[in-house]
Amino acid sequence: MKIKEFQVSGLFDLYNHKLDFSNNDTKSAEETASVIMIYGKNGIGKTTILRMIDGLMTLNFDEFRTTKFKNASLTFSGGNEIYVEKIYKEDEVDFLNVKYRNLQTKLHPLKSGPKNKEDSDNESEFIKLYNDDLDKYSYEFIDTERLIRK
Repeated sequence: MKIKEFQVSGLFDLYNHKLDFSNNDTKSAEETASVIMIYGKNGIGKTTILRMIDGLMTLNFDEFRTTKFKNASLTFSGGNEIYVEKIYKEDEVDFLNVKYRNLQTKLHPLKSGPKNKEDSDNESEFIKLYNDDLDKYSYEFIDTERLIRK
């Protein structure tokens, strides 16, 4: 199973981006791209997109808590999708709504963890299901922080 697509809407209240990774599914080995590049002008969200993808893969939603966006999703080749959106109440972020398969959980808008104590069991079930499915994927994270020399 592979990552098929990433999309984000309302990034910085300006941009809608869609990255399609699925073009490799329909091509022969000779036609398959070995590198996918993300390029564009400064400030359009290239680094933020990479951080969001990393956050969705690791269930670390800190980037989503601090970045202006409406919703984002990561779709896998099997059809499963992890989806996150900011839910507002009176012009303030009330919670992050995160969905995967048949589960949904409400996360605290400012700090790690569920919005309320009653959401804890649901969050645990969500994490277990997602991580069990993620074990079926082959991927490697490259930590760019370790490449920066001071």
